[in-house]
Amino acid sequence: LRMLRICTVLAVLVSAAVVASAASTTGTLVMTVAYCPTAFTSGGALIQVDPQAGSWKILRKFQWPSQINQQGCLALDDPAMLYDPKTNNIYFDFTELFGLLVELNVQTGATTVVQPHEAFFSGFVNMAVLQSNVALAGLTPTVTQNGFCNDGCIGFGQFDITSKSKYKRLSVLPFKAIMDDTHFFDSSKNVFYTQASYDLRQGTARCAPAQADECLLAIDATTGKLLTSTFTNWTVYDYAPTLNSDGTLLGFLEGFDEVCNDPFNNFLFARVNLATATATPIACISNSTVIDEGPWVSSFSLDQTWFATASGDAEAGAAQLVVLNPANGATVVNNQLPGLGKALGAFKGLFWVWDVQFMNL
Repeated sequence: LRMLRICTVLAVLVSAAVVASAASTTGTLVMTVAYCPTAFTSGGALIQVDPQAGSWKILRKFQWPSQINQQGCLALDDPAMLYDPKTNNIYFDFTELFGLLVELNVQTGATTVVQPHEAFFSGFVNMAVLQSNVALAGLTPTVTQNGFCNDGCIGFGQFDITSKSKYKRLSVLPFKAIMDDTHFFDSSKNVFYTQASYDLRQGTARCAPAQADECLLAIDATTGKLLTSTFTNWTVYDYAPTLNSDGTLLGFLEGFDEVCNDPFNNFLFARVNLATATATPIACISNSTVIDEGPWVSSFSLDQTWFATASGDAEAGAAQLVVLNPANGATVVNNQLPGLGKALGAFKGLFWVWDVQFMNL
């Protein structure tokens, strides 16, 4: 009997070690969730998810700063999001509140207003933390008195997190529309990559055949200079966190109808070459797996063996968690996060998934 107990204990220890090792390789999958405890108040929570089983647990709840709570329920807000793995901070830029920037520490659940709103900055819709770890750089809607931007375009600028100085615009880019929450920042070259459309340049200077077509932009994050803009007939919703040795990186895309054989569900994984703005398909997702909402609310695991995306029931009528295998497109998990709204104590059980990240916790 004693030997049996010892073996049982050893089995549990070995199992725990395997789980811990897997988590350290893939990272810990965490969803950032917003909800309303009542019809007139706001709350937030970090939800830890098992990417292979789809089970979840509330890691911690957190309180929003007073500037957010004064707005009542968060139903109409849709902040731009950024997770910084170096500090384990998440940044929320509330463009509806004129660029109110909130920092959430994942380890403690503490929230801080990094920048109060200001009259001439509407907030980042797509941002990165610079290598110095003291500044955010990103894209924001803007307008100028004269020139191509007199009816609106996209500005690129920086904001110092430490000194909390005002936003500094570095450049204006000749595009009307930009991807939000989706980019790759190459810190070794200080280059910010994202996609944009509705080129404001004329004639052959435009990068795409049609206005609605997207181009891959390379932007110098120090100066804001547009380095290149190249037509792409596909859309990237998420990039893997690191480059491969050959300079490519894994991406989650929409496009390549001829490869996926389904024009209404043409999501796939591909190898993206940022230098040439080309993509090589790897695997389409299953035609039977439908992503309900927000494929950009997603993340690759640290070792790039899993890909997760999620949405709340307040966004699409039913919550959804999808975990996919990038190597073959196979669906690992597809569920509706049962019981989460009730466990949060959310008003009418409704919640929003604002961010999905594999974190090194």
